[in-house]
Amino acid sequence: MVGLDKIYVNSYKEFKEFYGWCVKYKEECLKETEMNLLHSFYFIPNDIEESKGYYSENLAVTNTNRTIDRWLYLHCPIDTIREHVEYIESDYGKKIKKQIKIYM
Repeated sequence: MVGLDKIYVNSYKEFKEFYGWCVKYKEECLKETEMNLLHSFYFIPNDIEESKGYYSENLAVTNTNRTIDRWLYLHCPIDTIREHVEYIESDYGKKIKKQIKIYM
């Protein structure tokens, strides 16, 4: 599996939802991983505006390391994010399904 990988979103709404969730749970991530979840983002929602055409489908929004990928897999409730992380961390996902604790 890859050590670093990008996470993509399919809409501006999904990006805002994912970013907002990461802001809400950044302290939990920091406590559990000693890493700042927000440092992996390429930009914040204010940097792009859907109405001005800066957004495109399949937009790469983060470049996360394996530790953050695994933390997101365990805790992120957004299906598309979890599916993407499960894809890039497939072996890990199979091993830890019972440890998942979604943060909502």
